Amino acid sequence: MNSEKTAISRKKVSAPTRELYQKSLLIGTILDFGCGKGKDLDFLLSKGIMVDGYDKYYHPHCNFKSGYDTIICNYVINVISDLQERINVVKQIIKLLKTNGTAYITTRTANEINKAGNEKWTKFNDGFKTNRGTFQKGYNVDSLKSFVSD
Repeated sequence: MNSEKTAISRKKVSAPTRELYQKSLLIGTILDFGCGKGKDLDFLLSKGIMVDGYDKYYHPHCNFKSGYDTIICNYVINVISDLQERINVVKQIIKLLKTNGTAYITTRTANEINKAGNEKWTKFNDGFKTNRGTFQKGYNVDSLKSFVSD
């Protein structure tokens, strides 16, 4: 499935990254995992925050550090149609995170995706194939916690 097509050209920083910044939760060494086209990277760098960015399609050549204090992963897990690939992303994030580090993983909500999916998309695996040939799966807090901790 074409997960790279879900990376949008943002005009401003994503809501999750803006909130993490405003709450001063982006500390130490930082990685934006699945940074897409890099708008959040640009925002954080403009604020004087040093951050590495990795995206399988748009920023594939990241020189990963030995461990990150903070990893953000916004709207990545929910666009991967293959369950094993989703699991591998979480494993990679855990591997890149320092022992006492924090990962912030955000997705679109189950309600949002299910409503849109049932109205205009096709069921595919455990989510939906969109009209653009991309995949979307929504999570609620409990299902995301369960997925990440399993």
